[in-house]
Amino acid sequence: MSRPAGEQEYNIKDQLRKAKGHPDRTGSLRRSTLKRLIDLTHSPHPNLKILAARNISFFFTDFPELEEEAINAVYDLCEDQTPAVRIEGYTAVTELSKANNRLVTVCFQILLLSVSYLYVDPTDEPDEVEIVKDALLKHLEMDAKVTLGVFFDQMAPLDDSMDDEEKDIRVKLRKVVLKFLTEDARKAIVERHAVPGSEAEETLIDNLLVVIPKLAYKDVEIIVEEIFLKLKTFKTSSSSSRGSDILKVLLNKVTELLSKASRPDGAALLHSAQPYLDLAGFIVVEKHVAPAILLLREYCSSFANKVNLQKFHQDDQPLVVCRLAETFAAANEQSSSSLSSLNEDGASLDALSRVIVDSCPFLLEVRNGLFHWPSLKSLNRRSD
Repeated sequence: MSRPAGEQEYNIKDQLRKAKGHPDRTGSLRRSTLKRLIDLTHSPHPNLKILAARNISFFFTDFPELEEEAINAVYDLCEDQTPAVRIEGYTAVTELSKANNRLVTVCFQILLLSVSYLYVDPTDEPDEVEIVKDALLKHLEMDAKVTLGVFFDQMAPLDDSMDDEEKDIRVKLRKVVLKFLTEDARKAIVERHAVPGSEAEETLIDNLLVVIPKLAYKDVEIIVEEIFLKLKTFKTSSSSSRGSDILKVLLNKVTELLSKASRPDGAALLHSAQPYLDLAGFIVVEKHVAPAILLLREYCSSFANKVNLQKFHQDDQPLVVCRLAETFAAANEQSSSSLSSLNEDGASLDALSRVIVDSCPFLLEVRNGLFHWPSLKSLNRRSD
C-alpha cells in the first residue's frame, strides 16, 4: 500500500535537504536520491512530479550512468497530462542543459518536439507556448551554433523510409522552426549571435543554403526575406560574397525547373520558376546584395532567345522580359561599384550587352502593353 502523497513529499524533501548538503557528491545518498526523483516522475501525484522536475538537475551530473534515465524522465514530464507538470518539465530541460552543456542538443530537440505539439493550437495553452519559446531562446543563448544546427536538421526533406507518424512530426517541426526563426528568435539571432564572421553566422547561412533547394517556394521566400536579408552581414560592404551564394542557389532551382521544360507540363513548370526569378531580382535589383551580372547571365543564356522564351506561358513572357531589362539596368549601374569586384568567370557585361542587342527585336515583341515600364527603356535604347 503506497503512502499518502503528503507523507511522501515530506520524506523526499527531507532526503533532498540531506543529499544536497552531503560532502560526498558521488556517494550512495545522492545516488539513491536521484533514483528516487527519477521514479517520482511517474508518480500519480502532480506535486511529486513537480518536486522531481525541480531537483533532478542538482544530482544527475555526478552519476553519468543515470544520465539517460534522468533525461528520459524529464522528457516524460514534458509530455505529462497536467499543464503545471509540463511547464516544470520544460524548465527542468533547460536546467539539464545548464548543468551539462553537452546535452544542449538533445534537450533542444526535446523542447522542439514539445512546442510542435503545442503549435497545433497555441490558443489552448498560450502561457505554455510562451514558456517553451523562452526555454528555446535560453538554449540559443547557451550555444547558438549548436541550436541553429538542430533547427536545420529538422528542416531537412522527408526521408522515404519514414513512416507516416514520423513524416507528420517532421512537417510540424519544419513549420515550428520557420515560425520560431522568423518571429521569436530572429532578433536574438540577428543582433547577438549571427554577427558578421562568427561561427553562428556561418552555421546559419551554410545550413540555410543547404535546405533552400529542398523547400517549397513559400518557405524559401520567408527564409530569404525574413532571415538572410535581415543579417548584419548584408548591411556591410563585404556582404555580397554571401549574397552571391544565395543567388546561385535560387538560380540552380530555376535551372532545375528549366531542364524539365520539354515535358508536357513544361509551361506550368516554367511558371513555377517565375517566383524564384522574382526573388533573385529582389536580391539583386532592390537589395543590391549580389552582383546583377550573375543574374543577367542566367537571363541571357536561358531566355534571350525566342525558342526558350516561347516555352513560357504567354502571360508570363512579358514579365520575364521586364525582369531581364531590370537586371540589365542594375548590371550597368553596378559595373563601377564594389559589386563588380565579385564578377566571376563568365561572360562579361559587354558580351552580355551584345546578346541583348541581338535579342531586342523579339524581346520587345512580347512587351504586351508594358512599353512604359521604366526597365524597358534600356531595351528600347538598345534596339534603336
